[in-house]
Amino acid sequence: MADVSGHGLTAALYAFALHSLVQDNSLYDAPPGEALSRINTRLRPLMMAGKFATLFLGVVDTAEAVLQYAAAAAPPPILFSGNRVSLLETKGYLLGTQTNITYATHTHPFIPGDMLFLYSDALTETPDATDTFLAEKDLVAFLAGRLQLSSRALVQAIEDILFRQASRHATDDLSLLVCKR
Repeated sequence: MADVSGHGLTAALYAFALHSLVQDNSLYDAPPGEALSRINTRLRPLMMAGKFATLFLGVVDTAEAVLQYAAAAAPPPILFSGNRVSLLETKGYLLGTQTNITYATHTHPFIPGDMLFLYSDALTETPDATDTFLAEKDLVAFLAGRLQLSSRALVQAIEDILFRQASRHATDDLSLLVCKR
């Protein structure tokens, strides 16, 4: 899950470059943290000053029942596992701003029945008609009450709360991803 700063053609070109880098399979002969460092090394010379990207890079190993991931300042994904809810650690340097950056690889169990919810910052940074923002705790509570929904229905429910009021207009692009095991 990635997000590039800015809007318009410049942001689209950076998003395309980042997409191309993430698709390069030669980066994945190492854990996600090292792959993210390699992506940053390749992206840095392409970015103008003041531009950056955030990224959550996750790999699910179904044989070992784990999620390995690294993050570059992305919004914290929400992991539901049994009765436990975790906001995953996503601190890390923004992509494209500095050279020689290292990113940590984190590992969490990811067993059948678990759900991972990823989102871009537009979800929590778009105010409603009363200038109220969706807090992470409210997002967790909203999702927890709808875990039985299909991934498609869950995404639709999130879109409905974000856009249900005609006066609510997102000024940023919204990305949502539900990964159920």
